[in-house]
Amino acid sequence: MEDVSPERWLKIRRAADTSKRLGINDRAVRREAVIDANSARRKGILSDLDDDAIAQIGSVAEENIRDEPKDVRERAYNKYLEITVGESNLPVMVDAPHSIKPNKSLVNVLLEESGTDSSDVQVIADKIASDNIESYTGTIAIKIAEKLQISTLLPKKSRVHADINRHWFNRDEKKYPSGEGDITTKNFEYPRSAKAALYWGIDKILSMKRLLDDKGKLRNPYCRLSIHGMKDNGEFDFAVAGAGNAADGGLVSWFNDRLNQEIQEIGLNIDGENPKSVIAERGDPKTALYSGVGSLSNFRKDIKGSQHPSFGENFNTIQLEISKRLRVNKEYREKVINILSEVLKETPTYFTSHNAHPEN
Repeated sequence: MEDVSPERWLKIRRAADTSKRLGINDRAVRREAVIDANSARRKGILSDLDDDAIAQIGSVAEENIRDEPKDVRERAYNKYLEITVGESNLPVMVDAPHSIKPNKSLVNVLLEESGTDSSDVQVIADKIASDNIESYTGTIAIKIAEKLQISTLLPKKSRVHADINRHWFNRDEKKYPSGEGDITTKNFEYPRSAKAALYWGIDKILSMKRLLDDKGKLRNPYCRLSIHGMKDNGEFDFAVAGAGNAADGGLVSWFNDRLNQEIQEIGLNIDGENPKSVIAERGDPKTALYSGVGSLSNFRKDIKGSQHPSFGENFNTIQLEISKRLRVNKEYREKVINILSEVLKETPTYFTSHNAHPEN
């Protein structure tokens, strides 16, 4: 393995060989055993192993993710992310975690691992590889970052490889109908490594900006805007995730209100109507799908069982879903970029006026 120290490589090799000897044949599961068998067992990934087996594996990860060597951190975020540190002092970064289309060769590997011999396999492979419901989210993130000179985190891997927006122990399964019964595929990896890379990438940006205290917590309020794509639904074109305490509730409400105001002021109009932004809530059947996953709050609050410590309550993640019709139409997309840029420029004013979690 490139750039891995001989000592660490030997430890990885021994853990992998022991895992195979213990009968762990699923590549993704074995990878979790090598990283940290104890936490994997706690989350049900290695539930059939006893204490002796766990001890034999000799996993390589440090107990605290912040104790991992610099080369391990750099290798992780260089594998999964494209990171740009912006020159602006705006307390904002932007990302688009699902902006990469699935790699067709990886899709074929996943279908092979599913054990299917269906005649529809190539049709399904083409469907998975061409599916990019979140098209142009990366373009929107990049354009906003260029306008505001803020930092960006963009993926190098698709969500089919590992879904960076899920809890580290959730490996998504998808079913595809075929003439000989459903074909079930799983993500290539559990999200653990990709999530660690995201954490280290955010930490890198905040550290380079000298925004963290000696405990790794943010001194002052900060906003991460995470851009996602959703299908057109006929009722709203923007959904601001409001569940799970990933961001201060006042900030979520303010962001949604300002978004609706800027839509009118900039003149985003479709067939005589202004698109609408809503706050998505888990208890609302119309918006629950877009309300945000629980893993978003792990960057803000220290949660038992999380793979990493938080950056403190000054860290706010706003997950924003944007409809397909606004993303694929160039004219609408440019207006969306301008609208979001205007709203983000005002975040310092909001933080100051609301005294949101000031430095102690």
